Amino acid sequence: MNPDLFTFGDATVSAYRVAILIAFALGLSIGTWDAWRQGINPWKALQCGIFSTVGGLVGARALYVILNWSDFMDNPDYIFMLRFAGLSVQGAIAGAIIFALLWCYWQKFYFFQMTDLMAPYWALGYAIVRAVGCNIAGCCYGLVADVPWAVTMVNVDDLPRHPVQLYAAALAVIGMIIIIYLRKRRPFYGMPTVAVIGLYGILRFITEFFREDNVFFIWEWLTAAQFASIIMIIISGLLLHRMYSIHNLKQSMGLVGPETQMIAGELFLPTLMSEAENKENIKYKQKLSSEKKESSPSSSPSKEKKKGKSSKKKKKSKK
Repeated sequence: MNPDLFTFGDATVSAYRVAILIAFALGLSIGTWDAWRQGINPWKALQCGIFSTVGGLVGARALYVILNWSDFMDNPDYIFMLRFAGLSVQGAIAGAIIFALLWCYWQKFYFFQMTDLMAPYWALGYAIVRAVGCNIAGCCYGLVADVPWAVTMVNVDDLPRHPVQLYAAALAVIGMIIIIYLRKRRPFYGMPTVAVIGLYGILRFITEFFREDNVFFIWEWLTAAQFASIIMIIISGLLLHRMYSIHNLKQSMGLVGPETQMIAGELFLPTLMSEAENKENIKYKQKLSSEKKESSPSSSPSKEKKKGKSSKKKKKSKK
């Protein structure tokens, strides 16, 4: 397979770049349509999607440069070259989340509602880039293998290898299906977003066993990417545990519902509540007090009737 699709003058258009552009365009288009379908402002969804896409590229490039700093020490200008090669997926996830958080803070938009909307399309974009871009470009290639479905990377050698790019794409599609399922049955906002972190950690941990390109071992069989994946899985599990604790606490207070959405700050500052939640608490307390008054013995209709009958009997006896 030729990693370059065609040339236009002096510029060469590679399959990897085209795959990234297709992933971005398709993810933003479907995400905007999905926002309209869910009653979310599609223009806001498109804005946040573009903003987080830029953040993903910045984070992906930044982490790649940090991990491969020795390659950029002598030529620091290469850091800012406008090309799609030399990216890190872990950095892309971190950058996309940070930029989405900044956009939501700037626009006063609910963070987890927006990231839950985009979560499946992050996985879809990853699958497209791995299956089309990396597979055709021959990067991120797998170990030499004697399996019927082995492929040959012409820009590497003529040996049959594991199509690890396709393994990653298939796992990403499975992850996307899981995220969509979680999004339909989530007990609170933010669950699919945090699940993306853990699911990618699982995906990368598995595919590293079949990968040869850009693999750095830190201990016998454990690679640097697998170590980072373990950290991602742990962080995802801890955040989900924290979210469930807050959700159960709200449920015990009677404050669970679409109008009582979890805010990002509650993960780390559980004692601080938004102004809207404070108002809801006041309304809830007022509702409880009014219900207690209505159900109190002094205000019950049966007691009032009994009191009325007894007073009539007393008047008759006096007569």
